[in-house]
Amino acid sequence: MGIDLRREGRRRSIGRVPLVGAVLAALLGGLLLAVVPTPAAPSAQAVDNSGFDPGFIISDDVFFDDSTMSASAIKAFFKAKDPSCRSTSSLTCLSDYVETSRSRAANSNCSAITGKKESAASILYRVAKACDINPQVLLVLLQKEQGFITGGPRSSLIYRKAMGYGCPDTASCDAKYYGFFNQVYSSAWQYQRYAEAPQNFNHQAGRNNAVRFHPNASCGSSTVYIRNQATAGLYNYTPYQPNAAALAAGSGTGNSCSSYGNRNFWRFFTSWFGNPANLLKNAGFEASSSGWGSGVKTVGLARKKSSASAESGAWYLSTSTAKKGSSLRQTVKRTSRAGEVYTASVWVKSRSSSTPFRTVLKLTATGGRSESARAEATVGPEWTQLQVSLPVTRTHTAFVFDLYEMTTGVSLAVDSALLAEGEGEPSRAAIGLKSAGFEGSQSGWSTTSSAVTTGVRTKLAEWPASQGSSFLLAKTTKAGGTVQQDVAYPVEAGRSYTASIMLRTSGSAPFAGALVLRGTGGAGVDSARTDFEVDGEWSRQQVTFTATRSDLRGLRFEVRLNTTGAYLHMDDVRLSSNLAADTGFERSALGGWTTGSGDLALRYRVGGATHPDIPDDEVSLLAKRRSDSVASLRAPVDRKLSVGETYDASILVRSTGGDVNGSLRIWGLGASSEHGSQGFTADGDWQLVETSYTPTVAGQTSLRVELYLNTVGGELEVDGLWLR
Repeated sequence: MGIDLRREGRRRSIGRVPLVGAVLAALLGGLLLAVVPTPAAPSAQAVDNSGFDPGFIISDDVFFDDSTMSASAIKAFFKAKDPSCRSTSSLTCLSDYVETSRSRAANSNCSAITGKKESAASILYRVAKACDINPQVLLVLLQKEQGFITGGPRSSLIYRKAMGYGCPDTASCDAKYYGFFNQVYSSAWQYQRYAEAPQNFNHQAGRNNAVRFHPNASCGSSTVYIRNQATAGLYNYTPYQPNAAALAAGSGTGNSCSSYGNRNFWRFFTSWFGNPANLLKNAGFEASSSGWGSGVKTVGLARKKSSASAESGAWYLSTSTAKKGSSLRQTVKRTSRAGEVYTASVWVKSRSSSTPFRTVLKLTATGGRSESARAEATVGPEWTQLQVSLPVTRTHTAFVFDLYEMTTGVSLAVDSALLAEGEGEPSRAAIGLKSAGFEGSQSGWSTTSSAVTTGVRTKLAEWPASQGSSFLLAKTTKAGGTVQQDVAYPVEAGRSYTASIMLRTSGSAPFAGALVLRGTGGAGVDSARTDFEVDGEWSRQQVTFTATRSDLRGLRFEVRLNTTGAYLHMDDVRLSSNLAADTGFERSALGGWTTGSGDLALRYRVGGATHPDIPDDEVSLLAKRRSDSVASLRAPVDRKLSVGETYDASILVRSTGGDVNGSLRIWGLGASSEHGSQGFTADGDWQLVETSYTPTVAGQTSLRVELYLNTVGGELEVDGLWLR
């Protein structure tokens, strides 16, 4: 899930501090320019750069939280991240490194620290406590600067400049900052200095800043609105942002104007400790479950280690209760203001393969008159994400994150929790279907009639699978039987959901049927249907459902078999939330569309859409351009875009008379605009028009799908936009 974090408050004050002069500030700025780092090591490769926000790299709450790890946990982290490291007579692993640290008196940025002979883990822990810095931040800085955590044993020459402190791009390192303790302490002290005297440094929170892409000035810069102090501190320490090439490269190399320091900081923190903008402690349970406990009534909880079973990382939390309605809780002290929006999300699944678990996620803003938002789901053994957004209308002092347990006798697995300021964006991740590729199993799928028989077929030379090695074979002796799967998922009224499947038949005649996608758990019927007819070649069929009810708790995907006595082959099932919401015209209204440029006459046709690929067959829109000005329909999507991430749009069109010319475009909008486009000529038969767009510039904050009509007087029938 992506979060658009609009604002972040300043870190708490730790006392009045005399301001340093401009000359000293300039000197420090020069001392702290770290050499442009190399691309990230493999340990962060799984992270998608789409979540990188140059104006909000990490929250103040996370950056300045000194309670996240003990000294023993830090040492264990060293060994876990570099298990094959072996020290030699001249090279030392971090887990083995020992140094005599120096005593430091208390000052305005750090409390007193007494020197002693101690390990690297002890140094990191004690400095983090003394200077009120998250030890996870110090670990990431060590990796970002010198690859220390995963880089094997190092020489004393490397240890003495571990943090890159006092090592400018244009000169040798300053010897007075040499030493591992000296480097770690000076770095932590400096980040507190940035927070206490922000006006003395180039990059400041709460304003637009010109942030360069590279030490070479000819590579240019862009304007970045830095929203919080921790992010400003990162830029003061390493004053470059990744350019489009660096972001598109993942963990790899961009171009000659790419820098990687702040990109890599974000990538490593995300990979190792979770979203750095998260307000929750131990949200992924990788280090501990500290911060979590019972809320309403009592829950039992235990951390479980299993990379195969965790939603991400190696650990997850198992919780259960004997009393229905108990809750797992974490309280976050946070002053909020009217108009802000906070989003909470969590991944959950039942630890029983046969018993579903009903749970409720509730976010409550407290302190004064409380406000809350909730989402409910019944989940099976597949990971499912719950998410709520809470717009606050008054000032509050804390947030309470509750996960209520409405099922007893079964354990609930919990992972990747999140609380952050900003509205949550619809996830582009697939909604979890079980046995979606039928690779040796049809677990999760059921039939509604004894007339329907199914079986998995593997590695048939004459009938190869669409993907992988297996597919599902289905046959019915009575028309109307279905093969189906239910998915617990928090369905939102007004949002669209799309399912698709690869189908073919081995019969001599075409196989007819229908795809149905419906909401479940509500009091009434809410569904969409697509009829299909397939032959002996694999073809993808799809159906899009726009929820109209607010009481739905899940989705059901059905493949209805209307041809008897023949075999239908099924493979590669996909189910996802459609980024373009309410664009099926099902209420005989524009829904998620708006009129763009030009003059359009609009009307609706009920039951007019019958193309096999059409997402619904109930209501379609007829649009006619009435003047010489170019006319268009627009479907806007408020979503922060990432360089290198491709978006696809498809829509069905046909004309009601003569040919109508037009085009379908996807726009990326923000600091600059660009688009992908596909022209078409519509006649009386339905045709699927598809286009895609991949951002090449950073700073785009929204998408827009636009359908242009170029023919005056020609009427175009439209249905089934799918944006993914």
